[in-house]
Amino acid sequence: SDRQRVVELSSPLFTLQGHIDGIVHYNGTPHLLEIKALGKLSFARFLRDGLSTFPQYAWQVSGYANALQLPIMLAVKSRDNGQIHKTILTEPPMTTQSIIDRLNEIEVSVRSRQLLEITCDPQERWFCRFKYLCTPQNKVVSATVTDAVLLEAAELWKQGKALESEA
Repeated sequence: SDRQRVVELSSPLFTLQGHIDGIVHYNGTPHLLEIKALGKLSFARFLRDGLSTFPQYAWQVSGYANALQLPIMLAVKSRDNGQIHKTILTEPPMTTQSIIDRLNEIEVSVRSRQLLEITCDPQERWFCRFKYLCTPQNKVVSATVTDAVLLEAAELWKQGKALESEA
């Protein structure tokens, strides 16, 4: 029941909204239902380490559970073989205050137009829409291209294209 119900967690700086997967009754008690479908490697990692290696899911399910004041039934399905693993969490991994503190920090950073320093999991970086903002410590920043260098490169490209068309 309550499929895709909107839940909110608020502070003076923000209102966080999300859509829950549902509420189920387990042993006579309502539980927040959160469903995840993972590929083979991620599913194996979840079975081995639980939510500890999926912090984004831990934050998400904590927000929902804290807003609803419910225990959690987390159902994780392998997209490769259909295997389903269910986990019951009597307490959310993060407290309401830790979520509000983190989101307040993000909101203040956004309003001041500054990026926060973060640590991200290299395995999860693959899926991040903002990975272009990450600069590995050993990355060499290229020199600034001057107009003269750009013009010379463009001229060499034109010569190469001309030679290619003659061949």
